[in-house]
Amino acid sequence: MKRTLTEKVLEYIQANETKKAKGLMLKQDFHVIARVVNNLHIGKARAFALLPPEIQAEVVLLLTRTAKLAIFHKLSAYQIARFLHFSDEDDATDVIQILSSESKNQVLSLLIESKRKQIEKLLKYGRDTAGGLMDLNFILVKPEFTLRDVAEKVQKHITGKKSAPHVIVVNEDLLVLGYIPYKRLILTSPTHSVSSLMITLPVVSVHADQEQILSRVMHEHGDVVGVVDENKRIV
Repeated sequence: MKRTLTEKVLEYIQANETKKAKGLMLKQDFHVIARVVNNLHIGKARAFALLPPEIQAEVVLLLTRTAKLAIFHKLSAYQIARFLHFSDEDDATDVIQILSSESKNQVLSLLIESKRKQIEKLLKYGRDTAGGLMDLNFILVKPEFTLRDVAEKVQKHITGKKSAPHVIVVNEDLLVLGYIPYKRLILTSPTHSVSSLMITLPVVSVHADQEQILSRVMHEHGDVVGVVDENKRIV
């Protein structure tokens, strides 16, 4: 009888042949690895712990809540913090929200300061609010900037974050004036000013729920929404 991939991994783990289990999983893409871990009736944490942290960061996004709880309960704070180093702040926040208060504090204390502050910012808000759901992958620019100025900020952000940011235009008081779609950034001369290219950015309160966010997006026929605080400043 032909064994499934999950059965093979479990057999290796139970026989303490962890190198074989690890090698077998790493031949797969992270979607398949996540399916294997989800399907294991025992040994989820051991299987997950065999993976390199950069792979764990991808796999954890596809795990069921039940699998996450089973795994995080058996991992040390250091092991969790290590793979969160490779996660975006919003994905890392989703993981930390599942942890116990004690584990949450331990993991946060092990993260680099910049990431910890961003995660703590997201943790201040409810999981299903705009504040808890917002993507922190953006940069702020002023209307008097040229596109050359913006390009320099974008490149600096990409170098550090490894992903292209949304470009939000604000005034001196951090009030939202608009944003610049990527198409305009790419197709326009670098000497143009930000003010000549920005378009309106619809905003929602940091406390808005998912239904309110969706309603705002549909009303504006767009796919980008800014999140602002009580003073209408970008969060």
